Amino acid sequence: MPKILYKAVGDRLKKWVERNYESIAAFGRATGKNSQFWYQYFNGSRRPGPDTQNLLRKVNCDVEYIMTGTYGSESSVREPLEKYGSNEKIAELKKKIGTLESENEMLRKALAPEFVKVILKKNKKK
Repeated sequence: MPKILYKAVGDRLKKWVERNYESIAAFGRATGKNSQFWYQYFNGSRRPGPDTQNLLRKVNCDVEYIMTGTYGSESSVREPLEKYGSNEKIAELKKKIGTLESENEMLRKALAPEFVKVILKKNKKK
């Protein structure tokens, strides 16, 4: 892989870390590796191999996106983490979706009888 691609991988990884951790040191603590370890990836000196990729997966990093810049079939079903930011933001959005789905169901139940009445009324006029 050419060095320019190493840098692109490093840029995506660094951006992901900045969105999901308060600092690179916090990311390092989460992965069990120090900041210097990660800087060699951020600056494009190294490319994450299988062991490092597995380490990233353990902290819920979309390794396919980091390595290729594209989202795979699994990721295409869900919105990418990078679009929304932190895991906390994802949890907040999922909670809001759940609330909206519940409200939607309540409205459907409440409005269904009225809708049926309107349809029956229209059919009687024909």
